Amino acid sequence: MTDSTTDQLTTIVALEASLGLAIPPAIAQRLGLQAGMHVVFTPTANGFSVTTRPTLDPGFHQPLTPSTADQPGPLEILRRSEESLAD
Repeated sequence: MTDSTTDQLTTIVALEASLGLAIPPAIAQRLGLQAGMHVVFTPTANGFSVTTRPTLDPGFHQPLTPSTADQPGPLEILRRSEESLAD
């Protein structure tokens, strides 16, 4: 017997140059997954694991924006990288 929140069949689909997996709703709800979240795939001996990737709080880099506009450097790179993740 299978647990409806752990063992569910899904199909791999082609998404442009990548592959996509549909996460069954019961599993997504149990794990608190939502559209737009960032995840990390890690290869394992039996396949892979998927974990959510925390993102920076927008309030963290907003105060940095005025100071980085005239001096691009590590803080500007951090701000641009966080914006690219939101796309």
